[in-house]
Amino acid sequence: MKYILKKEDLIRLQSNRDYQNLKAESYHCDDKDAVSLKSQLYESINHDIYNEIINALCKVSFINKDNSDCKETCDKFYLWIGNILFNELKKDNDFSNIIQILNKLSLKFLETHKCSCNFYNNMNKSDFNKVKNVYDYIVDYSSIDDKLKLSDKLCDKGYKAYLDERANIYEEVYSDCLTSSSHAYCSVALQIIPKFYDKKLTALTCTVDEDLLKLDNSFESQYNMESTEYSESTTSKLKSFGIFISLFFPFLGITFYLLYK
Repeated sequence: MKYILKKEDLIRLQSNRDYQNLKAESYHCDDKDAVSLKSQLYESINHDIYNEIINALCKVSFINKDNSDCKETCDKFYLWIGNILFNELKKDNDFSNIIQILNKLSLKFLETHKCSCNFYNNMNKSDFNKVKNVYDYIVDYSSIDDKLKLSDKLCDKGYKAYLDERANIYEEVYSDCLTSSSHAYCSVALQIIPKFYDKKLTALTCTVDEDLLKLDNSFESQYNMESTEYSESTTSKLKSFGIFISLFFPFLGITFYLLYK
């Protein structure tokens, strides 16, 4: 059976793992001077993500400021939180207001010789998505290229749609920012992706083979069904064995006791 790239494989891309790694629980920042700012942030965003943002920003502040990881992590944080905010906020200017709060919070969390972030706040949703999609595409490019070679460039519709969209956005941004400086988002893109123009990437693409997909899905369904049956069979046998043990050992104990008597 040939290996087919599927939509669910996208969650394991490096860019997604990087965003997940921003989440933190064990970091604590002295925030006695940031109470007012934290209150403003709490009132401006979904309360479910408030702690994630505060903890992640605190984690960033522990990186040495002279370490290249400082800027790289700040950029990842910006793209991660920006994606969350733009999917929730109703107005673009709400994003700018929240980014300003986060910039001030980053300074409050700053420890001696540690990392503080200066996030880009003058962005609308459309321009932000272009920058993020291009960043993700470049970060994941080599890994996806390797997987395409292993799969003979076979994929499902979801994976193909993802690749086609990212390749088109990359082409648009590359063309826009190479030929004109009038696009405001280009300066942000070049700051987050300093090697953007080093080498133009060839569009990544894959082919959807419906017949092969049906066969693969059928095989996967059969495998899952057999795994479930095996699990249920094993559980049943273990329960039966447990019942036998619970009955046998008390009986054995009584027998030895009577013989001893």
